[in-house]
Amino acid sequence: IYRIAPKNFAPSIPELNLESIEGKIKALSSPNPNVRFLGFQALRKSGAKAYAAVADLLSHRNPYIAARAIWLLPYIGEKGLKDLQELLDSKNPSFRLVAFRSLRRSGQELLPYAKKMAQDSSVGVRRDVALSMRAFSAEQANPILLEVAKRYDGQDKNYVESIGLGAGGKEGELWIYLRDNLGFQNSTKWDQAFARITWRLGTKEALTDLILRVKNEKLTMEERLFAIESIAFIDHPLAPDALFALG
Repeated sequence: IYRIAPKNFAPSIPELNLESIEGKIKALSSPNPNVRFLGFQALRKSGAKAYAAVADLLSHRNPYIAARAIWLLPYIGEKGLKDLQELLDSKNPSFRLVAFRSLRRSGQELLPYAKKMAQDSSVGVRRDVALSMRAFSAEQANPILLEVAKRYDGQDKNYVESIGLGAGGKEGELWIYLRDNLGFQNSTKWDQAFARITWRLGTKEALTDLILRVKNEKLTMEERLFAIESIAFIDHPLAPDALFALG
């Protein structure tokens, strides 16, 4: 299907002008993804010359067009980058989220921003911070993921998944770091949030503590069964052996 339109509809194709800043802004504002991509690329090439026009879009009544301006900010000079950094403190959580993503995609030094945004009031922002840690070493990522984990309510499936994805390749190191820094060395004291993080990380380092939870009759049956499920998700030869022994 190319187009659904009423009878006698006469399409009007706006003229595309990528020579002037005004024309580039108009292209960026287009509902057509191909046209707005051309506008984006043209404004990016304009650099600092496009700053004033792009900055004006930040207050556009259409939040999607304003968001397109945020993606451009790191490419249009020092003023654009400064505006982008300031948007991390915006009252609008969507703007904070897009600003963080823009910093990440444009190749900025991300860790200082991630440390700040890991404590953001928005669940969505914190999830994005967790996801961004996948590209970093355990030493770099663990303190940031700790801040994200501190704010996990124990219920949000997407939240715990973001922690798991951000910990990719370093799950064991993160689990130990979280256990020790959250004060959960005693497996009987785990709260629901840490139990679910342990389930998602699925690391052999948690095996001994999980076995203790299964055997602990002071815990609820639900907690003990969840510990069994967590063991079952550990991809290590010791995990099935532990399940057979518990059986």
